Amino acid sequence: MQSDNEGNAEAENTTIQAVSSREIIVVGAGVIGLTTAFELTRRGHDVSVFDPFPGRGASFVAAGLIAPMTEATHGEESLAALSVEAARMWPDHSEEISAHTSYEVGLDRSGTLLVALDVNDRARIQALTPLYKALGHSAEWHSSGSIR
Repeated sequence: MQSDNEGNAEAENTTIQAVSSREIIVVGAGVIGLTTAFELTRRGHDVSVFDPFPGRGASFVAAGLIAPMTEATHGEESLAALSVEAARMWPDHSEEISAHTSYEVGLDRSGTLLVALDVNDRARIQALTPLYKALGHSAEWHSSGSIR
């Protein structure tokens, strides 16, 4: 157990530096963290990004995919529409990143292929096809032979 004097000595040795109102710390160097840091920097803020394992979070797991329709489900149409709008905006954002940095995003706009591995996958995808179309996307069913 610590005495009051020991606790006070610890507090006296701790240095807390004031930060400017323009300095912001972003925790996480995934797509969201880096995009946030990029935009804040563009707006004139001093930004520091901290991440013990950059690129190993959700961005790594998603393999850089921007495929909102693969996560769309009935009852979450508003979320799906928001995700679709974010994906629509991403190409312009990737060009902006390239214009302001020496980094080429490498955006591939070839679309998304959902693969049914079994009858359950097939039923789920076919049940969501009307939702995809309602959100303004084309959705076509292809046989395994036509894909090969």
